[in-house]
Amino acid sequence: MSLFSFAEKLIDKLDGDDKLEYNYDYLPPLALADKSVRPSLAWGFKVSIKSLEIVINKIALAVNKDLQGFKDGMHDAIKLADEGEEIRAIIKVFDVLKDVADLHGEATDIKEALEEARRYLVGGDASAAVRMSNLIFAYVADVNDPDLPKGRPEKIEDYNKLFKTIDLPEISKTFQNDDEFANMRVAGANPLVIEQMTEIIPKFPVTEDIFKTVMGAEDSLKKALFEKRVYIVDYEILSGAVQGSYLDYQKYLLAPIAMFALPEGNISDKNLKPVAIQCGQIPGLDNPIFYPHSKDSNDEEEKNNWARAKTVVQIADGNFHEAVSHLGRTHLLVQPFVLATQNQLKDNHPVRKILEPHFEGTCFINNSAATSLIAPQGIIDKIMGASIDNSRVLAVIGAQSFQQDFNNSFLPETLAARKVDNKNELPYYPFRDQSLMIWGAIKEWVGKYLATYYASDIEIEEDKYLQEWLAELTSHQGGRMKNIGQNGKIRTLVYLEDVLTMVIFTASAGHAAVNYPQSSIMGFAPAMPLAGYSPEPTKDPEKSWLDLLPPLDQALIQLNTGMLLGGVYYTQLGEYEKDYFKDNAVKQALKQFQ
Repeated sequence: MSLFSFAEKLIDKLDGDDKLEYNYDYLPPLALADKSVRPSLAWGFKVSIKSLEIVINKIALAVNKDLQGFKDGMHDAIKLADEGEEIRAIIKVFDVLKDVADLHGEATDIKEALEEARRYLVGGDASAAVRMSNLIFAYVADVNDPDLPKGRPEKIEDYNKLFKTIDLPEISKTFQNDDEFANMRVAGANPLVIEQMTEIIPKFPVTEDIFKTVMGAEDSLKKALFEKRVYIVDYEILSGAVQGSYLDYQKYLLAPIAMFALPEGNISDKNLKPVAIQCGQIPGLDNPIFYPHSKDSNDEEEKNNWARAKTVVQIADGNFHEAVSHLGRTHLLVQPFVLATQNQLKDNHPVRKILEPHFEGTCFINNSAATSLIAPQGIIDKIMGASIDNSRVLAVIGAQSFQQDFNNSFLPETLAARKVDNKNELPYYPFRDQSLMIWGAIKEWVGKYLATYYASDIEIEEDKYLQEWLAELTSHQGGRMKNIGQNGKIRTLVYLEDVLTMVIFTASAGHAAVNYPQSSIMGFAPAMPLAGYSPEPTKDPEKSWLDLLPPLDQALIQLNTGMLLGGVYYTQLGEYEKDYFKDNAVKQALKQFQ
């Protein structure tokens, strides 16, 4: 299924009963909803807008024109939508679509369909109008494919040219820098792998000489370990991954290990520095350790291999991100709560009331992903390094790592488990610091909200609906979750506060942290390729860095996918429908939260 067929599904109107049934066959043994739930018109419209932006960029590439007028028209439509003028925004989109249609031989048929869509809109059926326009540009998107860039790039600037009408991400200017490479670990698309290194590990034998070459002759690895200045990312979970392929392209995915360290002393620079990379799990002559050499070095082979080694890490990080951090630990983690909430809690139950707005689109996106995005021959199959079966297994492992140990998956606990919670030891970690502030704000809001409805822990224990909610979450015929609850029940307000904070954070800020970089970082394929296209570095001067990067057609698929999945900003944390909460105490607490 193409990207635009997937986008088309996002608009289809789906109806069903309130009761949600479980399906364990989409991604066995995880619990997913057996059917989709109709998304809102407003959300569907924004997906349509983003899809059309992607279409216009593809057409501009095919006809080799900048199509600035189309781009300006789309910006006008987005502005109208953000101002709440959705009808005017749709009409503006129709105007852009007509101009797009003029570039194609079947423009007459497309224009007639657009007029039909306009009649739907005037008649008050906005949903049908948007669906119709979506079908049109889904069709247009497939035109001119033979004229799109393909094959190996000759230089890195060839990737920049894929952004014809879409703004070139800022990461394109900095991604080759060592400082940016280190920054990715704490402020990139997947700032969730780095952990403190407490001792030298046999499988990653970084020597004192290597460490001193990078960090200075006066420093030492032994000293840095003792002072808690050494950090590591280890992608062992990818070890043994089945390598994927697409068309004539053989793809590669390795399981690298990388070391980072903080400079010693009370200097102003408290940012991590990359020290060493090993591209596989087993050390040896055929799996050397690469490290950055002096900036004055003229050894092109060393520079090339270091660039390749960094890219191997980025490829691994991208695959871990998509399967584990993004799909597994946000989308799939939240799914059982959606089902249990709708099945066990009445519409006016306070827990359902506060959670439900955060579940909008969850069932639909998960269902669509399981049946198309991560299905055989789907988008992920095309661009990820591992085979699609391997990627699906990684997603299950990611989800289960939290679902099977829920009480230890809260943000403060996971940071502490990786030994990255101490600001004195790791001063610069934007994901940690911003996430903890948001976590704290959510927790305060949830606490004040629950205090409005529950006066004591006894009332929590005696809420039969709440206890049945937990029972469904843990049932093998339900959510199949473990280590959730307090000895089989929810017994205290404090614990319920923690659970709801975790669910809301995961569905909002936690998801946003890994979702939006799909556009701003991962959309530019050289910054974080989702597959390698030549074997790992082996100090072979004949293997260039460019050979490892995706072919241009694969990079374009990654661009389009990243823009669609990570480019739709629908709402903001703390926003609810007007007068959604009736109680004045809740309204005041919400105002403080906002």
